[in-house]
Amino acid sequence: GAGRRRFPRLDATCRWHRARRRPGGGYRLERRQRADHPVGPVAEPHIFIIARAGAKEIIDKLHKAGANRVLSPYLSTGQKMASMMMKPVLHDYLDTMAYGTDLEIQLEDLELYEGSEVMGKTLQESAIRKMTGAPILSIKKENGQLITNPPVSHVLEKGDRLILVGTAEQLEKANQKILPPDHEIRKASQ
Repeated sequence: GAGRRRFPRLDATCRWHRARRRPGGGYRLERRQRADHPVGPVAEPHIFIIARAGAKEIIDKLHKAGANRVLSPYLSTGQKMASMMMKPVLHDYLDTMAYGTDLEIQLEDLELYEGSEVMGKTLQESAIRKMTGAPILSIKKENGQLITNPPVSHVLEKGDRLILVGTAEQLEKANQKILPPDHEIRKASQ
């Protein structure tokens, strides 16, 4: 009809999408595959896709469609409210660490790239904490496995994402130690 808005989009898999409002509420997503492009939800794996789900039942569908992360505002808000009630001090601390701007202590997420001097070494051999003062809270492996409070015997591999905590100075030292000498982030900070 005249009042209906249509939003054509070309996604990372080169499929045309058209969102149409359903009579009962919500949207229906139509897809049309281009013949000159391979089929599959992750034709461009370097693109990080975040989607919003209005209902809990949609979350799995959006993951299957290729979304890396799916946020549900209603579910997230409910979980946050429960967390505030059950553990208010812990909740406030984590919120401050994640979103605070005037903090002495910060969180950092660093990925291990080819050529890093710490790759192939154990945490103990790499001496990241000893040389930078920034402890590693967790490591996210390339396969998605999350290792919280990793043991000193853990071997660092390409693609590992290290979650560190420390002052801006400590985290800068960690950047210099972890990133390869020719990495663009390291060059930009010099």
